[in-house]
Amino acid sequence: VERDVDHEGSRLMLIVIASCISFADTWRPFAALLHKFWRDRPQEWQIHLLTDGDAADALAKGNGWITRDFDFLHAAGDMPSWSKRLHWFLTTQVPKEEVVLMLQDDHFLMGEVNTEAIRAAARLIHRRPDIGSVRFNPCPGPADETAVEQIAGVPLGEVRKGEAYRVSCQVTLWRSSFLARGLACVPE
Repeated sequence: VERDVDHEGSRLMLIVIASCISFADTWRPFAALLHKFWRDRPQEWQIHLLTDGDAADALAKGNGWITRDFDFLHAAGDMPSWSKRLHWFLTTQVPKEEVVLMLQDDHFLMGEVNTEAIRAAARLIHRRPDIGSVRFNPCPGPADETAVEQIAGVPLGEVRKGEAYRVSCQVTLWRSSFLARGLACVPE
């Protein structure tokens, strides 16, 4: 059985949930649905909850269960937006070429997760430095239907510069350096 690591023996990917203290009421149902619909998630794919405020405040909102449902809590202080918090996380807490599955706290899973497709997409990003992300909710899909690769029987296409919805934060696998560069351009 192949371990969930890249070709150099590093962790294949990590999972980050972008949130804020104001949305703390979503954390418990999000975690419950994540664990319900993704029972075969490899333990190496650690879950990181990213929020604003301080850790004590976030833990108080979590009422003790938060450390059971998420592997790590990152409280980024008073950064004004989730995009700035995510940029901070990617540039200070994550290795430069790590692959990150980004989820948002209010985008609940409603069905079984295809772990093999995520694993194949993460390996594809590790293998192909020209690929910055793979969307798992391609709505709409790329304008050019020419497949770049196949993952779990699903053809992938390129979303070119200027196409609508080129950037999607809902259920997207990212090369951390690619996402960080994009987030650096977001105004305050």
